[in-house]
Amino acid sequence: MQNKGLIKFIAIVLAVACAYQLSFTVVSSRVESKAEKAAQSATIDSVTMAELAEQGISEAKYRDNLKSKILDSMKSVPVYNILVNKFTYSEVKERELNLGLDLRGGMNVMLEIAVEDIVVALSNNSQDPAFLAAIEDAKVITNKEGGNFIEHFEAAFAKHSNGAPLATIFANQKMAGKVKSTSSNSEIIAILQADADSAVDNAYQVIRTRIDRFGVAQPNVQRLSNSGRILVELPGVKEPERVRKLLQGTASLEFWATYDGLEIVPQLEAANLELGKGAADVAEDADEATLLAAAQEHNPLLSLIQLNYNRGPVVGYVASYNMDAVEKLLASDKVREFINTDVRFMWGAKAIDEAETVYELYAIKADTRDGQAPLDGGSVTDASPQYSQTGSTAEVDMVMDSHGTNVWARLTRDNIGKSIAIVLDNLVYSAPTVQNEITGGRSAITGNFTINEATDLANVLKSGKLPAPARIIQDDVVGPSLGAESINASLISFVIAFALVLIYMIFFYSTAGVVASIALICNVFYIFGILASFGAVLTLPGIAGIVLTLGMAVDANVIIYERVKEGLWAGKPLSTAVQEGYKNAMSAIIDSNITTIITGVVLFIFGTGPVQGFATTLIIGIITSLFTSLFFTRMMFTSRIAKGKNVKFSTKITDKFLANTKINFIGIRKVSYVVSLILVVVSVVSLSTRGLNYGVDFSGGRTYVVQFDNSVSADEVREGLQEVFDAAEGNANEKSFEVKKFGEDNQMRIVTQYMHDKQDEANSRIVDSLIYAGVKDLYTQDLTLDEFTSTDVNRNGIIQANMVGPSVAKDITRGAFISVAIALIAIGLYIIIRFKKWQWGVGSVVALMHDTFLTLGIFSLLHGVLPFNLEIDQSFIAAILTIIGYSINDKVVIFDRIREFTTLYPKRNMKETINAAVNTTLARTVNTSCTTFVTLLAIFLFGGAVIRGFVFALMFGVIIGTLSSIFIATPVAYDLMSKKARK
Repeated sequence: MQNKGLIKFIAIVLAVACAYQLSFTVVSSRVESKAEKAAQSATIDSVTMAELAEQGISEAKYRDNLKSKILDSMKSVPVYNILVNKFTYSEVKERELNLGLDLRGGMNVMLEIAVEDIVVALSNNSQDPAFLAAIEDAKVITNKEGGNFIEHFEAAFAKHSNGAPLATIFANQKMAGKVKSTSSNSEIIAILQADADSAVDNAYQVIRTRIDRFGVAQPNVQRLSNSGRILVELPGVKEPERVRKLLQGTASLEFWATYDGLEIVPQLEAANLELGKGAADVAEDADEATLLAAAQEHNPLLSLIQLNYNRGPVVGYVASYNMDAVEKLLASDKVREFINTDVRFMWGAKAIDEAETVYELYAIKADTRDGQAPLDGGSVTDASPQYSQTGSTAEVDMVMDSHGTNVWARLTRDNIGKSIAIVLDNLVYSAPTVQNEITGGRSAITGNFTINEATDLANVLKSGKLPAPARIIQDDVVGPSLGAESINASLISFVIAFALVLIYMIFFYSTAGVVASIALICNVFYIFGILASFGAVLTLPGIAGIVLTLGMAVDANVIIYERVKEGLWAGKPLSTAVQEGYKNAMSAIIDSNITTIITGVVLFIFGTGPVQGFATTLIIGIITSLFTSLFFTRMMFTSRIAKGKNVKFSTKITDKFLANTKINFIGIRKVSYVVSLILVVVSVVSLSTRGLNYGVDFSGGRTYVVQFDNSVSADEVREGLQEVFDAAEGNANEKSFEVKKFGEDNQMRIVTQYMHDKQDEANSRIVDSLIYAGVKDLYTQDLTLDEFTSTDVNRNGIIQANMVGPSVAKDITRGAFISVAIALIAIGLYIIIRFKKWQWGVGSVVALMHDTFLTLGIFSLLHGVLPFNLEIDQSFIAAILTIIGYSINDKVVIFDRIREFTTLYPKRNMKETINAAVNTTLARTVNTSCTTFVTLLAIFLFGGAVIRGFVFALMFGVIIGTLSSIFIATPVAYDLMSKKARK
């Protein structure tokens, strides 16, 4: 084997890199385990227990919060030394293998900015009938069909206004300088879109800052491209109601005068001295913990604040884990006695250190009569980032209206030499120093900004005036207990599936099976290491993707081994048989894996959340499988053969397995057509009569997984819910619901479309209350509504909740159809190009459509019959696309052998060639299908209720995809050929 040294070098380097990346996960887990032990072993005195009882905080929750505080305090502490590098806990967390919310619990929220509110504000609250009608029409269309609100508004206004220009609405004081009476509709629409985009960017910044202050480890906040939507993922959150209120609140932009910090520092020192009176002294030789406690008792305020003794509005610096304590002390009566009555303390919006743990504390001068800011964002008409005259830093150019111009002139005149704080959401984004009075309404705000920081601040200024609240259009809550259950179930299923594959390969291929098993172990190690290095998120479907990859990785080994066995049967030497086996198998392996990668890419582009996680692991798994199967195993065979050692590729039992079959597959194709037609007809009848069980992803609505403290039946839950839903307001169709057992006997899954088009917090609370009222009597212990809806650790109530608004459901549905269509077209084109006959491409697409349709049919036929969920949701689309990838994988192997036989035996007719090709690949087809099916069966039985329907679709797809390769795709391609081509 050429380049053997290079392959060995790559394998070693890749292994070292993966070990390095995974070491951060090990260290992070160890640190968190120590924090957990410290929190659980901490003593709680009777006074603290009494205070917790008054606040309604359980001991478990207190210890959970204590663990979080311990970990927060360690963010900037080095916890991992490797070579010359030292990594803090925060840096270790950034590099660890990320687990999805379905594995560790938490909350996934999709927010949409209320663009209609922005348009109304920019119209200066126009009461024009045509404008108001257009706004309502655009809202209805956007909610039903999704898409761009402003585009819908443009079309609706044209319909209602009888051709009147948009300038009649938007040439107003709010849009002065932007819109003229002569502006065209297209120009105005472009301005509206730009302002809406700025509002979304501003909302993104506000939400990201709010989340950073929420104290969640590893939050993910991202703006979804080409939409006014923002995705927020919050691992470990146990208070979904608090999060919803936090995310949906409207931020207000304000301008405040500030104190010089040196005026306030002496007041804080005096307050600290008063608070520390009466603290007992300790011996100098006391232990570190006692000395630290004494220091905090003597300096209860200044032990938490590092005071700033330089001029400026910043009075001090505080670690993130001390901010809550500082806020409480600063608000206490004892401290306020020493502080000027008009001082209001505010935090800086961003951390100032690399570890993102230290924040500035500002002293705001709230000396207005009504206590409100002297100027707010309503007066800002425009703001834009630009480079300073020197070009070394960026600044923000801000323009105000006439009212703002007058107030701004007075405010800057009164504060020359001092700072004015730009505050959004009670956080200080910037506090530039006033050099002189600013008249004319135009200002340049400087502060050593980068261009990105200046852009962010410009968005804050430009959009802070707009009433653009974010509304939740999709949210998914997974309790930590369900996440832990998912981890345990997936781990068990993974180990069992992996062991079954190893046993199967060793049983069937003897020594070569051992080599394949070693390659599979390395493959798994590489997959996890690469996932960690890419910062990818490992989800429950992602674990299923890894296990499925293992089953499909065996395919490459099986193809190679079967070709090697053919050489050995022909009497060739072992080294020659191995060399030719790899050479002859190469094209089939490459083609089959490329087609699977195509489906993985489509999944990644059009999928979200767990579906993207599945696609990521699938693509990475295929690439690593190719390396280990084509190069790693060959290197081991070459080394063994070079040392004179024998390698067996079969056992006595499996040596001639399906080796001499002579089935006339083309001759019986009419029988297969009839059987297929019967299955299609049954599917059509079922789809027409029973339909499909659409999940909330496609229909909109809410899903709850409720855990009881004892075993309950679905009928009991259904009866309790029926009573409360009958009494609720709304039409009969809206009040329908579905109840089904979910895994254990004490867990039920409840799906309802009640108020599915109302996603605000108030209406979500109404639906939560209905579910609570319907099931509360089934608990043996009293459970309040707050306890029922809080996904706290090891408790009963809602352990998972999912809400999808109608506009998101429409977008998901559209994306599902597009993704399946693109996958089919891409694969068909690849087959046509690769095999140079359009018949093979058409035969493949017909078979893939056949596989897809029968999978839909089985879900229609069996939903409500089988004791697990068979919903059509995003995971089902992922399953369909995976089935397409797996199915085409099988077909490519057969087509490749047909192509080879056509070259080797040009005088045979096509019927003989196809039959011979299918018969010689039969052993490979059966072996690959069996290993893949066995791995999926292990996940199905042991992987938990969450993905059982998903895996059932994959299992059915493996069976139907294998059969369609032999009985549909190949015969259809044959029948499409001309008589001349057949001969």
